[in-house]
Amino acid sequence: WWAATSNFGVLRREGGRWVPHEAVNARLGDQHVRHIVWRASGDVWVATARGVTALRDGTFESLAITLPAGLTAAYALIESSATEMWVAGAGGIAVGDGSSWRLMTEADGLAGATVYSLARAADGAVWAGGSEGIAMLPAGGAWRRFNVSNGLLSEETNSHGLLPLP
Repeated sequence: WWAATSNFGVLRREGGRWVPHEAVNARLGDQHVRHIVWRASGDVWVATARGVTALRDGTFESLAITLPAGLTAAYALIESSATEMWVAGAGGIAVGDGSSWRLMTEADGLAGATVYSLARAADGAVWAGGSEGIAMLPAGGAWRRFNVSNGLLSEETNSHGLLPLP
């Protein structure tokens, strides 16, 4: 088990107690960890207040991840496919295919300039919780926004505040 912390990087469960994961924390640009994703490849991606660090499976070798201009902090990650990662944060959502990134912003249909959470539903839709509501991108469709005008009680969402139900 690993745990993301806001002050101590990544902790791991060892011998019935939580201890700092020294091999991982030494490679992070920041100890304020917001999200961890294990990719199908075995690589581990860690989102922090300063960006994303990717670590090679088993060796914890750091992989260079340079996010596009406009995304200034990382809050949430999802692996869309073996070659595509989504990084949400201050500035929108960066979608990377292994060789380049494209940035989606509020102008593309996101619910606010900051996206705090991402979730993929069983039907393939991506849900994004933002600073001005929730947006949903159906497979092959366009973003649809939800806010107080169409049913939400409040517009700003929490980090990892989305949970797709079966």
